[in-house]
Amino acid sequence: MVFKELEIQGFKSFPDKVKIRFDAGVTGVVGPNGSGKSNLSDAVRWVLGETSSRQLRAAGKMEDVIFGGTRRRGAMGFAQVRLTLDNADHTFDVDADEVTIGRKYYRSGDSEYTINGQVCRLRDVYELLLDTGIGRDGYSVIGQGRIAEIVAAKSSERREIFEEACGIAKYRYRKNEAERRLAAAAENLERLRDILGELEARVGPLEKESEKARKFLELSARRKTLEVTLWTDGVHRAKEAVRRQVRDYETAQADYERFDRQTKAAESEAEEIRMQAQQLTIVVERLNGDIRSITQQISGSESRIAVLENDILRNEESAASLQEEISAGEQDSTEAQAALQRHRAVAKTMEAAGEKLAADLIEKGKKIKSILDKIEERAPGVVRDYTSRLRERIAELLDGSVTVPEERILTEAAIFADKCSIDEEITRLNSHLTQLEKILKEGKEAEGKKLDFLVQEMNREANTIGSKANDITITNYMLEIKSEIEKIREQVQNIE
Repeated sequence: MVFKELEIQGFKSFPDKVKIRFDAGVTGVVGPNGSGKSNLSDAVRWVLGETSSRQLRAAGKMEDVIFGGTRRRGAMGFAQVRLTLDNADHTFDVDADEVTIGRKYYRSGDSEYTINGQVCRLRDVYELLLDTGIGRDGYSVIGQGRIAEIVAAKSSERREIFEEACGIAKYRYRKNEAERRLAAAAENLERLRDILGELEARVGPLEKESEKARKFLELSARRKTLEVTLWTDGVHRAKEAVRRQVRDYETAQADYERFDRQTKAAESEAEEIRMQAQQLTIVVERLNGDIRSITQQISGSESRIAVLENDILRNEESAASLQEEISAGEQDSTEAQAALQRHRAVAKTMEAAGEKLAADLIEKGKKIKSILDKIEERAPGVVRDYTSRLRERIAELLDGSVTVPEERILTEAAIFADKCSIDEEITRLNSHLTQLEKILKEGKEAEGKKLDFLVQEMNREANTIGSKANDITITNYMLEIKSEIEKIREQVQNIE
């Protein structure tokens, strides 16, 4: 092993970059006192990993190895030393014929080590030089006063010198590392034994909890049957109410037709025609009010039916979830034995599950957005359909005998459009979906409560849209949206 080149810049008395080559034979450095001969040996010790500023003849801080400046030249901001060693015999565990060890230190306190240009740790440099005799603890580089230290050293200190020289320090280092790792492993094993003991103690209580869960499942099944029966009865009553309203509407239509026949019979008298027309106008207004009332009642009944059906679906999903939890509780006693093997895989599994959950929630949000786009496309058609149906119904009721002004029809349509406008609700729901996607993509911690609040707001806007839409197509779309929101809510509850 031979020194080939030493490069110094900014170290002690060497502000400029200086390269010293070590050719074959003996290389001597001579000069007067204070010319920097000792600084060369200090530079070698420093680049090889010396961390004591006292050993480098510094004032007490490592910062003192940086060129401090003179009256004619300013101070340097860093010190850098590179030492190139011959590795033709592959003494070092590096796949190269030369090994260049570098060290750079800044006045800010930051430092870095390199091996052949690759940034590394001080530990890596120490392990590379171990048992080579030129490490920081070796005595191949002996400064002033070190000989006296060796002579006056204790027997244990001299033993370390001999071990370094004999090449067994590396094995002592590896032995100490192995003992440290063995102690850590023993500590981990003891900790795992404690965990296993706690899990074994939980087997008995878990069996009792499993029995309680089975009883709860039976009672839950009975409750589900009763609730379904109650909801079915409510649906039947709602449908019967709708049928009664339809019959009332047909009766009102028959009454109107009777008045229309009376109007035609009195057509010979102009004054009577005028009076009859006025009466018919009043009747039309009343019937329009009845039509709107009946339409609102039908819409409300349909909305209630949709809500009941959605509640049935949600309870079925809740029952399935309870079944899964009970099954998981029954398996806890057997899974306790496998908990030790799953201990190291838990963190990675939870991370993957979180990423999958976020991706699933984002996908559901995109699905809701696509349905909202369909609702926005459908919303203008609701008013047009209502206006068209209104014209047809008036024409059917009046049978062409009386003409209703177009302004009156447009006014009625405008009132209907204002009542069923859902633009603001759609805008707010889109905003909630955008915020939901942003939170999930950022992946911040402790966002469970914020997500739960967003889901509540989304559900509130969805209910408002469903109640104001007054259109069966939009109602069906909203049922799909509420189903997706409910799925999101169930998944969000698993986020802390």
